[in-house]
Amino acid sequence: MPVLGGRSTQKRRLKAEVPFEVAAAVRRGRVRGLLAYFPLEDLRPGLYAIYEAAVVASERGGGLGRRLLGAVLGRLRERGAREVEVLTVPEVSEFAHRIYLEAGFLPVASWAIY
Repeated sequence: MPVLGGRSTQKRRLKAEVPFEVAAAVRRGRVRGLLAYFPLEDLRPGLYAIYEAAVVASERGGGLGRRLLGAVLGRLRERGAREVEVLTVPEVSEFAHRIYLEAGFLPVASWAIY
């Protein structure tokens, strides 16, 4: 998996048995952002989950997270995704929560943090 802020010199495909993928934004040989996602076919056909999204601090606020999310949603549509779920906690990551809302995600549950 790419390391956020680390060097990236090649594209690698995961083995077929690995259920998740990572989309990485690379600039000047360094990973500037990444988004990991995986299928939840065992629960419902066409269901995917976004596991993690991150952007290096120096790139935040410039639209990189939105572009990564848009690229991943496009890829998932091509794969036949009908639903995509993500867990965000507004109190922990207000900006990420807002990006998902702007992309059309709907809140379905509230969680308590202990």
